[in-house]
Amino acid sequence: MKKILLIIIMLSPSLAWGGPQEVHQAALMGDAEMQFELGELYEFGFGLKQNYIPALAWYILAAEQGNQKAIKRRDALKNHMTRQQIEEAQDQAQLLRKQSPSSAPGAPAATPLSAQETLPPPERSGRPSPVDAP
Repeated sequence: MKKILLIIIMLSPSLAWGGPQEVHQAALMGDAEMQFELGELYEFGFGLKQNYIPALAWYILAAEQGNQKAIKRRDALKNHMTRQQIEEAQDQAQLLRKQSPSSAPGAPAATPLSAQETLPPPERSGRPSPVDAP
């Protein structure tokens, strides 16, 4: 019985958190908490390649929906970025808004993006995410 319980506990993080791809999909659907989480994954390099630009882009989107944690992280991260990086993040946030089926409840559906405008899925790093660790 103890072995079964131990196996369930060890598998729980992977069952509860599908990984960056699932978080990315939920974030694209407009889930502010997942947008914040994806921003953190990028900012700190948890399971993804560390990159402040997409981190800020996701924080911007979550902050626009009132996510207080995202507002704090957005403001803090901007202090460590150049003006050019911030502008690039704002451009990425704009592209992500277009990819989302709606940017707000009741908003009209977004127009499809061309292949050049579509952002790639998150890039995994070699480091496991904290939730992937036993």
